[in-house]
Amino acid sequence: MNTHMLLSDIIKNLSTRIADSGIEPHISESYAWWLLEKATGLNRAQLLARDTLEYTAHIKDTLDTMVRDLTHQNKPLAYILGTVPFGDLTLHVQPPTLIPRHETEEWVLHLAKKLQQTAAHEKLAILDLCTGSGCIALTLAAHLPHAHVWAVDIAPEALELAQKNAALNGIHNITLLNSDLFSALAPDMRFDLIVANPPYISHNVWETLDTSVTQWEDYRALVATKEGAAILGAIIKEAPSWLRSNEKLKQAGISHLMLEIGYDQGDTICALFEREGYEGVRVLQDAHGKDRVVTGSKPYVAIQSVEQ
Repeated sequence: MNTHMLLSDIIKNLSTRIADSGIEPHISESYAWWLLEKATGLNRAQLLARDTLEYTAHIKDTLDTMVRDLTHQNKPLAYILGTVPFGDLTLHVQPPTLIPRHETEEWVLHLAKKLQQTAAHEKLAILDLCTGSGCIALTLAAHLPHAHVWAVDIAPEALELAQKNAALNGIHNITLLNSDLFSALAPDMRFDLIVANPPYISHNVWETLDTSVTQWEDYRALVATKEGAAILGAIIKEAPSWLRSNEKLKQAGISHLMLEIGYDQGDTICALFEREGYEGVRVLQDAHGKDRVVTGSKPYVAIQSVEQ
């Protein structure tokens, strides 16, 4: 039978149950609000506009399931809520496709804004490798409506999710392709810019991660051999065959290749760039001062255009 409960009591009860699993109290309260928004279909402002809430059996059962998933199944909150914000976009997330991280959002938004300032009306051709949810590709496509972004991934389930996210955000200047890195691209394709957030952690590091990661997110999207550097190295080696010159981007200091890395991989990945003849190799740090992206350009690349 339905009953009315004080909103404050619902939040207190949820927060306590979540905190009892070891989550810090202030975080538990934030989680409680997000779960209640999900269960009721009301946003925070709509909930706060009332003192009491009709606490139906459906809402109770939904909240019980979500709290159990969070506290006993170690299910990431993002998977429970089903969407995450990423810049101006809202993205569907679902296991096992990697949940977009804030560290990725930070550098991608910076790049998108710089490209927007530099080449907003250019017909840029951009390649996003290991696209996952499509967060990088879709952000660049949304900021650059005259560009075309190719987003590839080896996992069909990731591409299905990226397609859902393109539809959700009304983004059409993107092509999704099932490919192991460059393998399925047409031989004559060339790009002004290649970006990627590939697998870059070692198996040993993976074993130390929280169970909310190891039990739910795709191992293939996180882990690479050679201490996490294998896929990064493969991209660095092969990318020059797929690049074309772009003087405008060069003058703006935008590199041909941008790769997200682990916080302790800066020196190793820079060395791989330099070994393959890239110039202007540098490490970009995130807001916490940790190495996050390595960039570099090739002095001599192909000039063929991509057919759009």
